[in-house]
Amino acid sequence: MSSGSDAPPAFDEPFEAADDFLHESDLHPWWVETWWFSFFAPERHLGGWLFGMARPNQAASTGGAWIWDPSGHEPRCARYFAHYTALPTRMEALRSNPVRFPSRYQVEVLESGREYGLTFADEPAGLDLDLRFTATMPAFGHKSNVAPFYRSAHYDQAGRVTGRLVVEGETIDIDCYAMRDRSWGLRSERVVPDFSYCWRADADEAFLVYSPRRDGPLVVNRGVLHRDGVSRPIVEGTRREVRDAVHGWVTEVAISASDDTGRKVDATGTALSRLVHPRPTSANTITALRWTLPDGRTSWGEDQDVWPHERWKRWMRAAVGGHGT
Repeated sequence: MSSGSDAPPAFDEPFEAADDFLHESDLHPWWVETWWFSFFAPERHLGGWLFGMARPNQAASTGGAWIWDPSGHEPRCARYFAHYTALPTRMEALRSNPVRFPSRYQVEVLESGREYGLTFADEPAGLDLDLRFTATMPAFGHKSNVAPFYRSAHYDQAGRVTGRLVVEGETIDIDCYAMRDRSWGLRSERVVPDFSYCWRADADEAFLVYSPRRDGPLVVNRGVLHRDGVSRPIVEGTRREVRDAVHGWVTEVAISASDDTGRKVDATGTALSRLVHPRPTSANTITALRWTLPDGRTSWGEDQDVWPHERWKRWMRAAVGGHGT
């Protein structure tokens, strides 16, 4: 539930070493904790996620790994896709270092808030992943009541990801700039907001913005800009998007926004590959983007386009005459 205020948060709650591991939770069955890392092979237009979500009050966890490129946008056509939904889980394995999920995903804390070792192996499927995330900005977020994660703490952080990926017998070197997040709190599968979450990152700069999907022009209502070694909350802006006339997914995104000190963000992202990721009552179309800045610099990033199934169906019928329904 919203606090009733749309004032931007202070974002002055530091990420602490204990936040790398499972927290003490209330007894609500929808209490969850998440560990997410993204990565790319830019020259291949390939994107990937490592994701673990614990449900400590159900003694279970979800998540896994997914890797996609232009060869297919459905999970069954992705280079690799494994999203487990209810694996019995020892919660002590999420309080130790490395954090170990039964999905085969592991997160080793090498330096809290800065450096992490990431592994995932599925020998029968021919997947072996060994990566290192090194932060290029502080973890930035909140432990209080802030949109769009009103009932949970949420931290985002850009960094450089290096290492090696073996998929379908092919070895791919990874050296990119990407994003991670860490969250804990209440998250229901029954009520899912529809919003977009997009970001870009390079060695010197990163931004991330949230856009709620409401009637009228799309606005940016939360986010972060990291530039010149300083991270500040983005407090206003607009999102313009171009969508495919048949499938409805994003083909281009343009962000124009400002942080609370007046620094500006202007960037246009062009879609290069995507994965339509199913959820119980919603879907997230994860699109790998090539961002272009006004000075001609380019970098990589991502758009996450989250829609509850019923709202997506109604929008598609109205927008593209029934295609995809």
